[in-house]
Amino acid sequence: MRKIRIKVGILICTAAIFAAAVGGAYLLGEFYLDIIKKGYVHQGTRVSSDGTESVVAEEEEKTLFLNPIPVYYLQAGVYSDMAGARQAAKPLEEMGLVPYITNGAPYRIWIGVFQKRSDAEPVKQILREKGISSFTGSVVINGSNLKYSKGREVFIRQVSPVLEAHTNWLKENLDLFHADCAERLNMEVLREKLSVVDSVYKDIESLDRELDTNSGNISRQLEKLRSSVTEFHKQLFVFRDKGDQDSYALLQFKMLAYIDNYLTLWWEIDNISKT
Repeated sequence: MRKIRIKVGILICTAAIFAAAVGGAYLLGEFYLDIIKKGYVHQGTRVSSDGTESVVAEEEEKTLFLNPIPVYYLQAGVYSDMAGARQAAKPLEEMGLVPYITNGAPYRIWIGVFQKRSDAEPVKQILREKGISSFTGSVVINGSNLKYSKGREVFIRQVSPVLEAHTNWLKENLDLFHADCAERLNMEVLREKLSVVDSVYKDIESLDRELDTNSGNISRQLEKLRSSVTEFHKQLFVFRDKGDQDSYALLQFKMLAYIDNYLTLWWEIDNISKT
């Protein structure tokens, strides 16, 4: 009699386990069948399974999209130390050019700002005749999208309007560099465009003052970027009044400084947004 009760107990447990397994399999099957019927999983979710249950979790990584802007320049050397770069820049300065040395090693020597690769060719030819080798380099501002974790949403909301304003400012001002020398620019068109450039410049000043990132590196880099905008803006009006090659070369130098500082800021923000 005792053996019969044990067998009956085992049968009941087995039946219960089997029923649970069938029920679980049915629910899991219904879940995936629903996915198959609809053809997709809702955006912002991911589906995973450990073999017994399904898990639907929110996607943690987000992306900030900004308009990419290509910029061309001539590069006349790369050096491991600033002293070497400065020494190499002297012959270029003697030619009346204003070479820019990038921040941080390796130190690159940049010359000129161009909207198109072909615009750099006349200057490259002049350098070649002087025995100075160079090549046309390029950089794409906002070339990669900023990816950030959910915990950095507040930070990105703070900095994204500033980055957008700087992107607009850069786009408007790059239109000034559609030629390889000052003589090829239409000064009348330039003067008309200054009102647009000035308006975008005021937007940047206003946003930068309101921004508080609580990050020392970001704050310092924003200050450097703001300073380079101010320096460019001052030189722009000097060029408007003079319209000569020297003031144009210095305007290109100021723009290169801005681009270098923007790239550094972008790297700092990208680094923070992923932590």
